[in-house]
Amino acid sequence: MTALQKLAVAVLLLVAFAAGVGIYLNSRSAEIPDGYPLTDLEGQPGSLAAFRGRPLIVNFWATWCPPCRREIPLLKKIQAENEALTVIGIAVEDPPPVQKLADEIGFNYPILIGEQTAVDLAVALGIEFIGLPYTVLIDAEGRVLEIHSGELKEGDVDATLDLLLGR
Repeated sequence: MTALQKLAVAVLLLVAFAAGVGIYLNSRSAEIPDGYPLTDLEGQPGSLAAFRGRPLIVNFWATWCPPCRREIPLLKKIQAENEALTVIGIAVEDPPPVQKLADEIGFNYPILIGEQTAVDLAVALGIEFIGLPYTVLIDAEGRVLEIHSGELKEGDVDATLDLLLGR
């Protein structure tokens, strides 16, 4: 086999592998699960299921997580610029530090708090490794479109926002 033929075979194998990964990721399509009771900043019961019917950006975070805190301004900006979707912050910790941070910075999107319940919800949405921050983009039908592990940066969600909002 010539070097060119070997290269062609390698490229075909790479394309086939990438297609297989894409098919696998699309076949996971988790949906918003029922259950998983959380509380809001006022201590009232809340759940992710209450937001069905709207495109969602669900961000799992904690006050003690520096990357989580750094991405909050971006999430606030996304919410302010896109009335057709809802950003939801789900804090994976005790309520007092979450309330303190909320009082300091003022969120423009709903915050839910859940400790272990929040972790269980993340697993139900498709997380395979608990690392914060963790963001899930969900369409209006409740299907998971994208999972982003780590800090969101400007541009990380642009293509998915277009898909979420039908642009």
